[in-house]
Amino acid sequence: ISSGFSMPLLIDGEATSIGRLLIGETVRLTLESTDVMLANDSGETSHARVANSVEGAPLSPLLADANPDSVIMTNSAGETFELTSEEAASAAFAMVYDEVTLVLPDRGRSAWLTDIVEIESN
Repeated sequence: ISSGFSMPLLIDGEATSIGRLLIGETVRLTLESTDVMLANDSGETSHARVANSVEGAPLSPLLADANPDSVIMTNSAGETFELTSEEAASAAFAMVYDEVTLVLPDRGRSAWLTDIVEIESN
């Protein structure tokens, strides 16, 4: 588990920790789904859909405004990132490769956020 697991986190001025969020209510997010073709020993093919999934704490219920115009995230380096209300509605904090990550299902993995220390809804 990364050192960020117990790092203080401010959400709309309220202090909490990622660890506390992850032991609360969680949701399962299905990510990176794709279609595959499978063949059995006799050469017959069938189709299936496979995907990765993560369990995490949804972001929206944590915000002071459940339907904000935008959400500003600040990481430990002081960089800020803005999420639309739609992105915030589908986002969740989860452990991904032993790192606390804000999973944004509509964005690629490279755009997911880590080391978040402050969140402000507008």
